[in-house]
Amino acid sequence: MAHEIELKLDAPAKAAARLPKTPWLEKLLSAPLQRKRVASVYFDTPSGKLRAAGISLRVRRVGDKYVQTVKRDPKGACGAFTRQEWEWEIAGEEPDLDLAKDTALAQFNLKKLRRKLRPIFETDIERVAIPIKHDNNELELAVDRGEVRAGRRSEPISEIEIEVKDGEPVEAVRFARRIATETLATYGPKTKAERGYALRAGEKHRPAFGKDIILRFAMTAGQAFQIIGFSCLHHFAANQELC
Repeated sequence: MAHEIELKLDAPAKAAARLPKTPWLEKLLSAPLQRKRVASVYFDTPSGKLRAAGISLRVRRVGDKYVQTVKRDPKGACGAFTRQEWEWEIAGEEPDLDLAKDTALAQFNLKKLRRKLRPIFETDIERVAIPIKHDNNELELAVDRGEVRAGRRSEPISEIEIEVKDGEPVEAVRFARRIATETLATYGPKTKAERGYALRAGEKHRPAFGKDIILRFAMTAGQAFQIIGFSCLHHFAANQELC
């Protein structure tokens, strides 16, 4: 199991497309950037058991390979955006739950779950992956443009993901600020899974409610303030389409 630390921005499509060629960013490349098409199918039961548990299950096709990923969202608002993640290469396009025994899916009866799983929605993305290194921090920027589809409904996606591969999470925030200045990008509160579920359920124009704020006795006042501020930002951004 890994912990994914990622910050997401919503960006105008044309500005996002120009970002990989930005001179200041090219100077920070730690390896050649990669362009690839990423098609993902998300699975759940008809009643949405995985969604209710804060879990997503997807099978992603990249080239001739299939990769299965299980992710679990943190409970409540607890600071920087981090999720538990389990990932493996699998043989085909159907989920392999034999690999999920030590994941967040273990809370379910996997035999019953296997029978009930259905494709719920899919994303089709053209991705530019940009590996960078700055002050001993390794990050990957992913410029994603495409769409999410649920039945006959579809919605465009234009995002910039900043993932911390090795280093301090605050570095992702620094890059997000500079990218936002140059591309007019804004904080992106929704994952692709959340977009897909909302699209399928027709929830796009419904208000989003704030999560419980999780504070611990061992935290400093500064750490607690960061979590409270992040929770407020996330709640506000999740409702910006309604303003």
